[in-house]
Amino acid sequence: FFFFNDTATTEIYTEQIVGSVRCVQETGRVHGEFKQKKLSMKTQYFRRQFSTICILAGNKSLDPLGARLMKSIQEVSKNNVDFIGIGGEKMRQIGITKQYSDINKFVDRPFMPIKNFHRIRVGTICHPLMVQYHWQNIQVIKEMEKQQFFQDIISNPPSAFLAVGSEYFMVRLYRRLNEIYALNNVVKPPMLFYDRLNTHQRYEFKDYLDHFLYTLPNAPINWRRYHFPGTFVGVQEVAKAYEYLYKNSEKHKSLVNNKSIFIAREENTAVIESLVNNARDLFRQRKQINETATLIFADVGSTEWEVKWAAGRINEAITHFINRFTKTSATTQRPIPAETFNLVIYCPQELKAKFDAAIGSKQFACKHFVVTTDEDRYGAIAASDFGAVLNGGVAFECAALQLPITILDQEFWLKTYFLQLYNSFISDINIAYQGEVYPELRAQSFPEKIADTLGEFYLNPKLRYRYVQRYEQLMVKLLPQAE
Repeated sequence: FFFFNDTATTEIYTEQIVGSVRCVQETGRVHGEFKQKKLSMKTQYFRRQFSTICILAGNKSLDPLGARLMKSIQEVSKNNVDFIGIGGEKMRQIGITKQYSDINKFVDRPFMPIKNFHRIRVGTICHPLMVQYHWQNIQVIKEMEKQQFFQDIISNPPSAFLAVGSEYFMVRLYRRLNEIYALNNVVKPPMLFYDRLNTHQRYEFKDYLDHFLYTLPNAPINWRRYHFPGTFVGVQEVAKAYEYLYKNSEKHKSLVNNKSIFIAREENTAVIESLVNNARDLFRQRKQINETATLIFADVGSTEWEVKWAAGRINEAITHFINRFTKTSATTQRPIPAETFNLVIYCPQELKAKFDAAIGSKQFACKHFVVTTDEDRYGAIAASDFGAVLNGGVAFECAALQLPITILDQEFWLKTYFLQLYNSFISDINIAYQGEVYPELRAQSFPEKIADTLGEFYLNPKLRYRYVQRYEQLMVKLLPQAE
């Protein structure tokens, strides 16, 4: 068995952040001197010394992640830490004592190239694809100036800065902070950055960034083989999905807690398949779904705009899918009763009213129900036969729970063009795999195309095992191994 940390919402993860900060404070710099073993720190130092952390979420889609980080830090410090910075509604609920700008002013999910990074010079403000992104970042920093952010961080320096996502905003802000602290002869607090990839962390980052926290295990793309000091913290969605399976099994629940999980590395796929079947039975029994019924999973997103965009499309796509297989046609000689199909939709509780409004008086073509909690979402994924989800963390959950899905993309066509040109893929799971396994509907997320993809899953059930086989090694790599 191998031991992995669930590093997104646990004390271990927070100790990694705290350990990085303490290392910077003790040595003055981390580059060339940073030791990985220094990350395993006692939280007593954190509780005694840390008073304020400046956390900066780079766009509104990162609000849930920022809230989880804040909650984890509060748990470790026993609520002895205050937060300032930029956050959304969920981060405000956790407790940002002072907001310096509106998170909605950022470009949501900005384009970030992975291939040909240096050739297209996206860091320049005049780049046509990035001009809005850079302009919005400048406007946010101007708003922070009006709110006296820079005066506050000089008069009362925070214990640490933690930027979450939005690399170019981080670079622009951290460079300025470095200059301000130097001009005022004030010791610069440790500056951390949390993002998905460290593939393009450059040597010049050492001038203002102290430590990098990244979620995807892709190797750095650098001809000099330079590795910026960083910590792989893993993908929380995979860890939480596995945690759900283990806790619902009498044989395995003793192997998991809120901090860690024991995994049989060589036999992980077979073990997870058995646990998924167990979770499938439990969910179907609870929802009174026949074992022979075909259950389709759909995710409508995590923001108001995503729910409005996805609800109607999912409805129409399911209608096309049901009509294809319940009516006699050239491809369907024997119509299948509509009662054979069931649809389960996940929508966060706070957006349920928006979902109902988006559906309005429209009727679904088959029996359906909506789940709103994390536990029910995991159960629905395990119990389903295939599905369609918006691009995001839920794709990792589906891969962990061995569900065939198609990934929907709501970006406008021009941005999608550049995403495909420079990155090849739009979803983090395919980026981590470095190849397309789950099909991505780039600029093709219209109902008819969604229905065709669902039809392929229905007609070829073996696709499930093909996806499982391809993601088999990746699932283990997405969790950081304990020392």
